[in-house]
Amino acid sequence: MNNSIETFANFSGVMNEFESIKNWSRLCNISQTGHTDFNIVCIIIGNSSIKLSEFRNFTDKISSNIRFDLSVTCEDGIIHFPWPFRADKLHRIYIKDCRIKDYRTDYKNPLIDSIPDTIKYLQMENVTTILRIKETYDSIPIADSPITRATECGPENAFSIIRRGKR
Repeated sequence: MNNSIETFANFSGVMNEFESIKNWSRLCNISQTGHTDFNIVCIIIGNSSIKLSEFRNFTDKISSNIRFDLSVTCEDGIIHFPWPFRADKLHRIYIKDCRIKDYRTDYKNPLIDSIPDTIKYLQMENVTTILRIKETYDSIPIADSPITRATECGPENAFSIIRRGKR
């Protein structure tokens, strides 16, 4: 397959799958930035929200050579992004001015360790994590239920992790 046909196939496959993610396709714009690279920019306003679990389902359906850069800016919106933000093919993640719910829900989820650690760049600015009592209690490591390696170590393959103004 020549390069331009393959690039078009990558683009249309990714775009078709992305359109199926209800809130994401409504709140985010996706563009192809390279042969196999895509940029997703989301602006979450008011009562709107997106879930990382939906993004994970999306990336599971995409060809293995694709990479995504994700930028999420909130204007009073909420995102449901559990630490350590693992999603296959996620290369770069930037989160700004967001309130994050479900931050600790994957702390003990053993499936998180099976998701490839593909994040190379992580940046969070002016982010507030909203923790519920049950979520906090459930995330406390105990002998028979430790937190996962992914939770403890975060993005181990990252070149850069920046956190500014995290509350």
